[in-house]
Amino acid sequence: MRRALRLWPAPSTNGTTRPIEARGSRGAPSGVTVLLASLLISTVATAQAAVRRGQSSGRAVAPPPLGTAQARANALLEEGVALQQEGQTGAAIAKFRQAIQANPNWARAYVALGGALDRAHNLAGAMAEYREALRLNPDDALAHLDLGIALRRQGHIGLALNELAKAVDFAPQSATVHNEFGLALALDGAFHTSVQQFRIAVMLKPNWPAARNNLGNALSLYGHLHQAVEQYRRTITLAPHWAEPHNNLGNALRDLGNTAGAIAEYQQAIHLDPHYAAAYNNLGLTLKMKGDLDGAIDDYQKAVRLKPNYTAARSNLAAAYFQKHEWQLAVEQYRDVLRVSPRMASGHFNLGLALEAAGHRHAALGEYQEAMKLSPQISLYRQQYQRLAQELSAASRAPAKPLTPAPAAPQPTVQKPVRRRRRAPHLLRRLLRRPLPPN
Repeated sequence: MRRALRLWPAPSTNGTTRPIEARGSRGAPSGVTVLLASLLISTVATAQAAVRRGQSSGRAVAPPPLGTAQARANALLEEGVALQQEGQTGAAIAKFRQAIQANPNWARAYVALGGALDRAHNLAGAMAEYREALRLNPDDALAHLDLGIALRRQGHIGLALNELAKAVDFAPQSATVHNEFGLALALDGAFHTSVQQFRIAVMLKPNWPAARNNLGNALSLYGHLHQAVEQYRRTITLAPHWAEPHNNLGNALRDLGNTAGAIAEYQQAIHLDPHYAAAYNNLGLTLKMKGDLDGAIDDYQKAVRLKPNYTAARSNLAAAYFQKHEWQLAVEQYRDVLRVSPRMASGHFNLGLALEAAGHRHAALGEYQEAMKLSPQISLYRQQYQRLAQELSAASRAPAKPLTPAPAAPQPTVQKPVRRRRRAPHLLRRLLRRPLPPN
């Protein structure tokens, strides 16, 4: 299982890497909101400067009358932005709709309405508004950005990359745009290009912890662990009370073989955020690597108590029980995994191993068969099924005799990240030729 970027809302299956999006966290203003606010501020400042120039030159230049449609739309939009910042999303939506009624051809109002609908968990409605904004103004970088983010969250990575590439073209100086583009590229497996985009983001905004954390994640996924460690340490310097970069730094140190350093980082992440289930799971993995199986079980248990549907932690807990020959406890944990993810082939296979070890060979055969159906390309599942089927068939024909231990079975899989490299999509090959900004 490869490290998965947290894609709002596509969570990592093992929680080992959780980049923050530019939309912010823990109630902080989103990157899109900041970009919208900056555009509004710029528009207002330009208009005010024009008025001041006209007044200073003695020419009779006055602002548009307040009764005009655009002036009313401006006022309604500003009221909606203020309401949204106060958390009154429903009231903000109403204001944005009124702004559209005042000026139905103003693309920016549709973008604002889309963002508010997204906050209200109406993603389909939000995407419709973004598309309407682009129909009115195909060069609107913010509309391309928000539509790209929405498509990415729905899993349409190719379509998202198209929109985010356009956002980069129309807003090349926006760190938010490059950061979001980098996230989508990393999801697509284009880690080299993703690293480029995150480097541009941190060059444009050096003190933005989220972008540096994402750069560290992309470097780690690309296999540049030492550079990833450097970026995580810079992130921690910028945001010392943020638990996530400590967890990510722990992952990189563990992959480099520094288990003591990794354990210290996971413990610090847990100290900063006692409810951080992924840090407990990663700490358990590292303790198991050191041979502390009981300590690993304790941390896996804490992870699943915090997050009952955390299949990676439950799988790891089950594998630890299996290693301790506590077969029934392993069976229970694998059954819990399959309740959450019934089509997980490895879960059925691992349950089969635990059932066979516990003496429930016919039940184990059924689990091997299910794993083989779900992933017929994996020869191990087929081999294990055929072996046990032959043994059961032979036992049914042979006279009764004392049971003998079964041949050594494979160990259950442990949910650890596996790196994967893929070429960048055709649309983005031109980006590979761009020089990397200085680190």
